[in-house]
Amino acid sequence: MRDSSLALQYPLHLITAHHSDYLHSQFWNLASEGMDIQPVYLHPDTGANAGIIEHQLVNVATKRGQITCTARFSDTLRKDTILIYQGSWHCMATALIC
Repeated sequence: MRDSSLALQYPLHLITAHHSDYLHSQFWNLASEGMDIQPVYLHPDTGANAGIIEHQLVNVATKRGQITCTARFSDTLRKDTILIYQGSWHCMATALIC
């Protein structure tokens, strides 16, 4: 059951899935997308409601921390869910502060 007080503060569900092309953090550095800032995937309507445009840098925050990602739209996701693939080390590898 969803905690309604937390839902007000964190209205979206975050899924952290394994990417089909990578093994945890291995091999991200071999692909051109591994050199980019980690994308967060969200439904276009969710982005529009939040005033987010595709490829915009956005801050994704949970109770445990936060990360800066590049917004990417996908109409295959539910409107209440966002997706970040596990394993990208871009921020650590390039000394960016996330």
